[in-house]
Amino acid sequence: MNRQATDHKGDPRTAPAAATERFETVIVGGGQAGLAIGYHLAKRGRRFVILDASQRTGDSWRQRWDSLHLFTPARYDGLPGMPFPAPAFSYPTKDQVADYLEAYAIRFDLPVRSGVRVDRVSRDGDRYVVAAGDSRILADHVVVASGAHHKPRIPAFAADLDPRILQLDPNRYRDPSQLPAGGVLVVGAGNSGAEIAFEVSRTHPTWLSGPATGHIPIRTGSKWDRLLTPPFWWFVSRVLTVQTPIGRKARPKALTTTSPLERVRPKELAAAGVERVPRTVGVRDGSPMLENGRVMDVATVLWCTGFRPDFTWIDLPVFDQDGTPAHHRGVVGSQPGLYFVGLWFLSAFTSSLLGGVGNDAGYIAEQIASHQHDGQRQAAARHQSGGSPGPDRPWNAKHPTPSRSPNSANKTVLYRMIGAAVGRAQRARPHGPAVMSGVRMGTPVLLLVDDDPAALEALAGDVGRRFGADYQVLAERSPVAALAALRRLGAVAGGCAAGRRAADGRDERRGVLGGRP
Repeated sequence: MNRQATDHKGDPRTAPAAATERFETVIVGGGQAGLAIGYHLAKRGRRFVILDASQRTGDSWRQRWDSLHLFTPARYDGLPGMPFPAPAFSYPTKDQVADYLEAYAIRFDLPVRSGVRVDRVSRDGDRYVVAAGDSRILADHVVVASGAHHKPRIPAFAADLDPRILQLDPNRYRDPSQLPAGGVLVVGAGNSGAEIAFEVSRTHPTWLSGPATGHIPIRTGSKWDRLLTPPFWWFVSRVLTVQTPIGRKARPKALTTTSPLERVRPKELAAAGVERVPRTVGVRDGSPMLENGRVMDVATVLWCTGFRPDFTWIDLPVFDQDGTPAHHRGVVGSQPGLYFVGLWFLSAFTSSLLGGVGNDAGYIAEQIASHQHDGQRQAAARHQSGGSPGPDRPWNAKHPTPSRSPNSANKTVLYRMIGAAVGRAQRARPHGPAVMSGVRMGTPVLLLVDDDPAALEALAGDVGRRFGADYQVLAERSPVAALAALRRLGAVAGGCAAGRRAADGRDERRGVLGGRP
């Protein structure tokens, strides 16, 4: 029996299947992303449950092809709080990764419910409803940590292939022994396709279909690899992020570009007898056809054309036309309390990797914890005052001005958060953003100013989610419009946190929020 499902009184892992339960947070997915989120929430003392469709933690790795090794050394494969138990510059196997994830969940006693497939996530008022079979769970927060590799990207014309041709994808391929006699066409020339083609070529005639992706000039495991991997990892995890101009510029291309070959080189493929052929574009007479018109007489087609996420079970309007969730660093602004983690380049180039997912998990856990603290503080204030603060009611009659917020520690966090965001933006764009303040009928007002709509929306979302209970938060795209908005509200301007010069040329960096960091 899985230790994580061991029954004991009060354990959220063992509640009756048909019961309606209540958790602060439900994490959907028990892979590296879900476990990392669980670790950070457990450290903060939050009440949560992890729902995993696999029968055993780590099964998503166990079910991949037998010879698979990671492309990152063990030194960069550890989740928060537990280094990967292998030599620093060794490359773990897929079974070692699976066993590590299982050991991680046990070590930190994470409440994983295995064999639970979530059928639907919807919203009922201010709570989320998570349906899994006959079970129904109510939650304030839902973290989607089910990964980015749900379904293989197989072209529609694959259905027209002769049924006698065996079709597999990397999730169903194990080793060459399962393939029938005859030729093998591997479609997709990225790392997975190249490694599988190289392996299959020992026992079968093999063709590798797709454009060349290039290769990394340094051999995996070499002295140069050991020397250059640390600065490279620092760059892709700290610089190639959505928080930097270079990261934001690189992200769209990174999301659509196939990575260069890392372990198997083109010369090695050729020496093994793997023939490179053009893209596979269709079917003729039941056989795969290349873009040059050549028809391939093969017994097996291996589709190594990548994967796509499957979020059809999320019944919420949070996706674009391509099915991609709209978020900023995993936080879905349009649905407070909904988060994504573990997606490719969620916030950094390393977001989907074992050694990179922990940073995103920590950030999301902090959002959840701060949201709960804000809700508790707002409820306490309503209880003490006998009502809710609003535009015609001061938050605290004793301290109605913006410089005296309900919680001085919280005010410090606010100023630091805004100052850091403004500082980052100003280093990238010298003329934005700014944060102005005022007071209306005793209620503190924060007015965020930025001529970049996307940056303004992101900053407003962050500030509003964390501090909307304390401040009336507004957003405008110019200082002139900001001052006009304050006048329309009848608010008295108090100052500016940081930012551009005002319309009359005066430097507005001084004010109640203390200037640039």
